[in-house]
Amino acid sequence: MKSKSKKKFNKYLTGIASAALVASVVAPVVTAADYTDVAENNSHKNAIEALSKAGVISGYPDGSFKPNKTLTRSDVVKLMGKWLVSMDYKVPTDYKTNPRFTDLTAKSNDELLQAAAIVKDNNVFRGYEDGSLHATGSITRENMAIVLVRAYDSVNKTNLSAYVQKQKFTKDVIDLNKAKAEAHTAIDVLDFFDITNPAAPNFRPKDTTTRAQFASFLYKTSQVKMPDGEAPEVAEITSVEAISDKQIELKGKNLQVLKAEQLTIEGNELASFKANGDGTKAVLDLKNELTSGNEWTLTLTTKAETEGQPDTITSYKFTYEFKVEEIS
Repeated sequence: MKSKSKKKFNKYLTGIASAALVASVVAPVVTAADYTDVAENNSHKNAIEALSKAGVISGYPDGSFKPNKTLTRSDVVKLMGKWLVSMDYKVPTDYKTNPRFTDLTAKSNDELLQAAAIVKDNNVFRGYEDGSLHATGSITRENMAIVLVRAYDSVNKTNLSAYVQKQKFTKDVIDLNKAKAEAHTAIDVLDFFDITNPAAPNFRPKDTTTRAQFASFLYKTSQVKMPDGEAPEVAEITSVEAISDKQIELKGKNLQVLKAEQLTIEGNELASFKANGDGTKAVLDLKNELTSGNEWTLTLTTKAETEGQPDTITSYKFTYEFKVEEIS
């Protein structure tokens, strides 16, 4: 049951441009209205229609949508990649020469390589601790929640989890304790904004996700609008330190709202960017080794909110010192 203290929010579907990824998840040969297996009374129909028209999701050559088909991790990477591109994000030019996951190569599916680069660089889909994607594995509902909240934060420069944690509301989800700790705040976000169904209090975090379910979750998440007067979270870097010859650690606030393209390092290139859940730390992987003893400059570029105003450029100086820990 929805809490009386939970505020009503106006919602919107962000304007969507045509996607630039070369191919879709499956070749689009029919319009959403023509799917042979999506009935008029299907609760996911509106979401499927909207995302199909936006070019984010598509049907199969036989005219079906396969709403009950379980999504793989690569499916979700492709879908979120297409959604980010529709929000004017650009596919990194080195997507093929620098596969973002350890179990992808330059010979992997080209669309997957493009999507992997854009979702990894923007902290939407991180993969496993060993850097792998496990493309054919299924996506769980708890991981779906994490991915959706990260994607919204990346596009809207917000921190939905931090905002929701400050709110007092009656939670509809009753099986949050079954989810991994990392997913708790993301599931709370879906609960707070009624992206989950209040009439179905079991979120089932360990279950898999179907194409139709994911369409509804993504569509509803894209409609969330922060309340008037709630300013977007702004990233604040308080320290920059080289922790190895190819890694830099940032400390500060709201670092999860940064985009990889905002950060540049003089004389080097970023390979990946990863912030922790609360945005207090972030690690930048570099393509080339730092030279010990040299001073380096990390530059943060923040786009002006008002058209015609100059961007804000902040520089941070740091050095890397090679240390011998032990001689044997």
